[in-house]
Amino acid sequence: MDNTKKSIEHSQVDVDWNHPELQALLAKIEGLRLDNRGMFKPRPVVIRTFWPQADVLGPGTLTGNDGKGNWVVMTEFPMDIGTGLTIGQEIEELGTTVHYLCEVRQCRRGQRPEDVDRPVFISTLFCQRSKTQP
Repeated sequence: MDNTKKSIEHSQVDVDWNHPELQALLAKIEGLRLDNRGMFKPRPVVIRTFWPQADVLGPGTLTGNDGKGNWVVMTEFPMDIGTGLTIGQEIEELGTTVHYLCEVRQCRRGQRPEDVDRPVFISTLFCQRSKTQP
């Protein structure tokens, strides 16, 4: 690597945050929200209450999983924060359903334009694989 390239890569850039063009750009993007749907292959899930009842609340779609137990699930019904749930996820490759114990951390209405005409709720859950399967 030559010295010119190294000095450019490691030089500091002075930014005038008050420059009118930069302020105009920041004003345009201020209200934007990141929408990460589409980055994860959605999977159908069955949402139930905790055992022993394990009553079916309804179907849902797992739309996100960070691999650390934080899941994002889309449903047509709201879920109360703090509620304990059992989530069944069919694993086609294994020909079985795996069950997870979850707690609702957040729940909100869908915010996309197409979510306005139908009941869409986006919930963040913390989930762990159940050691006991029903």
